[in-house]
Amino acid sequence: ACLGLAALGTSRTLQAYHLNLDYNPIGDRGLLALCVMGHSRALGTLHLSLKGCEMGDLGALALTRLGESKVIHTLHLDLMGVSPTEVGATALAELRARADQRSLSLVLKLGFHAPEHQQRPTEITLTCPGVELVYMSNDPRVMTIANSLANAE
Repeated sequence: ACLGLAALGTSRTLQAYHLNLDYNPIGDRGLLALCVMGHSRALGTLHLSLKGCEMGDLGALALTRLGESKVIHTLHLDLMGVSPTEVGATALAELRARADQRSLSLVLKLGFHAPEHQQRPTEITLTCPGVELVYMSNDPRVMTIANSLANAE
């Protein structure tokens, strides 16, 4: 299914692509297939919502390929509820560094939702040149990833 969606994203006339795959178990292999969209000749804006998807470190590494695209100028990735480790966080930090290098407008949302019985998470916005990082959580894993992204230069 992801290969079919990716083929649609490589259209020569499609300039903006909004794809919502929230809570879909596409996994790392699906993300690898979707990253073909970054090589479309016309695609300038990509909004990819992957809330709660089963994304690991390989998926995070695949998403960094979108930062290599020469045509995408606006990239929004909603990764709320995904769980990359430090390897994945480092890959996302690399995506941020690439955004800085080529004036890519990048909005990256990530976080882990707190269980209902816990205190409601606070939304925190961290703005760096060319990047807006929004995360909602009291989870220390989110802070580790956020610090990695903030320190990527």
